[in-house]
Amino acid sequence: MQAHGITHLVAKNSGGAGAAAKLQAARDLGVRVVLIDRPEAPDRPQVATPDQALDWLHQTAPWRGV
Repeated sequence: MQAHGITHLVAKNSGGAGAAAKLQAARDLGVRVVLIDRPEAPDRPQVATPDQALDWLHQTAPWRGV
């Protein structure tokens, strides 16, 4: 980070441990960190049976009517 003159780190907040080293290095070097939260997941339809799932797919699929 120092060799490249990095002053800020922008990362997504994925909730995992994969970015821990990168974040710790930024903290150690005094690099500002901006964490971007995940957007809220949209509501998803729920069905009780495979047939209902297939019906939903046929109603919403982009190839409908082809």
